[in-house]
Amino acid sequence: MGSFRSNSGERRGPVDPHSNGTPARGLVDAEAAARLEEASVLLAEEGRERDVVDMCVPLLRTFEKNEDYDHLVDCLFTIGEACYHLGDWPNAEKYMARAAELGYRYYADEMSSYPLKVVGEAQFEQGHEEAALATFRERLHRLRREEDPEELGSALFDVGGMLVNTGKYDDALAMLSEAYRVIGTRRAELERQLSGEDGGEQEDEDLPGLIESLKVDEAETLYHLAIANYRKDDLDEAAVFLRRALERFSQLGEEMQEQVSDRIVAVLDDLVQVSETLEDYAAAELYRRRRDELNH
Repeated sequence: MGSFRSNSGERRGPVDPHSNGTPARGLVDAEAAARLEEASVLLAEEGRERDVVDMCVPLLRTFEKNEDYDHLVDCLFTIGEACYHLGDWPNAEKYMARAAELGYRYYADEMSSYPLKVVGEAQFEQGHEEAALATFRERLHRLRREEDPEELGSALFDVGGMLVNTGKYDDALAMLSEAYRVIGTRRAELERQLSGEDGGEQEDEDLPGLIESLKVDEAETLYHLAIANYRKDDLDEAAVFLRRALERFSQLGEEMQEQVSDRIVAVLDDLVQVSETLEDYAAAELYRRRRDELNH
């Protein structure tokens, strides 16, 4: 939150089209830049999104007039993020799409793919599923080209999920299977890093949380593989992936299980329905009891 960049480093202006690739620095309005920084901090506070939008929109003209594209992209990003959390999908799409356009034009080496993810999700929320699929594919294409292991699994999952929504089940199964493999590989790498098996010293306090989040992503991917098979009317395969998703969710820590309890209930509910359809009534009753325990 607060920056469109995927990595830190020196902030550079856009390349002057009339120069030989030399970065051009726009005029920086210190007061406007400070106001933007204040809004970025405010965005982290729950319920302040509307204030953030009101603070940032007037700054756009200043950054545009000064050709300060660095702060302009950050400003667009911040407004888009605030609109996303407000559920203002048209404006989330509008501002994040502009942030992505300018960001990839001027700061391609620093760009996170997150703005494209927000654009795709905003398009989906507005019922524009084919547009969302195209945006998610663009994000995936960029990440493949950059060989980015951190965001690739998420991008594959988003494309796979949208393929399910648009009825392209075989393509969805292939994409989600790849997502599951990529996410699992990334989790295993971080686990080796945490344990020191890779030979390096690891002091990153965020690693356990990242690993736990990737386990959630694995469980969600298995669940979506189940959904794709269910919609293909392959109930046996759907049941297999539902059981695997439940097992993966059950391997999470107690605190994380509490946070994703609604997803676990959804998996159990689907297991009840699939088991009954397959006439495995004993299994259906078992899953029903576990579901009801979580619901109460």
